[in-house]
Amino acid sequence: ESEPVNFYNRSVFTVVRKGQRIGRVVAPTKGEYGVDVLGAELAPKSGRPAPVRFDASVTVGEDGLVTSNVDGEVQFSGGMLKVTPLLTIPDSVDFSTGNIDFPGDVVVGKGVRDCFTVKCGGDLSVRDLVEAATLIVGRDARLERGMAAREKGSLTAGRDLSAKYLDNVQCAVGRDMNILKEMQNCQAVVGRRFEGPGCAIIGGSLSVSGK
Repeated sequence: ESEPVNFYNRSVFTVVRKGQRIGRVVAPTKGEYGVDVLGAELAPKSGRPAPVRFDASVTVGEDGLVTSNVDGEVQFSGGMLKVTPLLTIPDSVDFSTGNIDFPGDVVVGKGVRDCFTVKCGGDLSVRDLVEAATLIVGRDARLERGMAAREKGSLTAGRDLSAKYLDNVQCAVGRDMNILKEMQNCQAVVGRRFEGPGCAIIGGSLSVSGK
């Protein structure tokens, strides 16, 4: 309790890797005879099977150990336990979610707030504004609104990036970059091709290996 807490790193999601143990199902056991407070015999009751169902994303061994078959988030709903390779965040990435570190695809229903980090091994889709945050994307990044980093935020995409606009962003794109409206004071490195037929580039630096 005396140690400081980083609330940015307090994630509300349970993320597991393929082959990781999730838990254990305990088989029903037989009851034993007992006595009540007056010494009368009490008949035993056997245990009941755990009311949990599983889909193909997990394996339950003979010993009851539950193991994940995929990388993803553990979900339990309606009596069903599964691991999903897609992480869907209905609202923003903020203190209600903590930083995101996910091996698969991530969809953010709103935006990403200042100083938060989103790291994903697959594709990232953000439907609202990304502020001065850090985005590390293994494959494609799609920012439907754009990113206003105020010279504090950065973005790295392993493959392609598409965005409405970028403002004061440090970004590196492994393959293609497509900006719809504007790039202002950005430091951008593109591995293959930059596309922006209607894009205004104001200040900053743009380095493109291809065309």
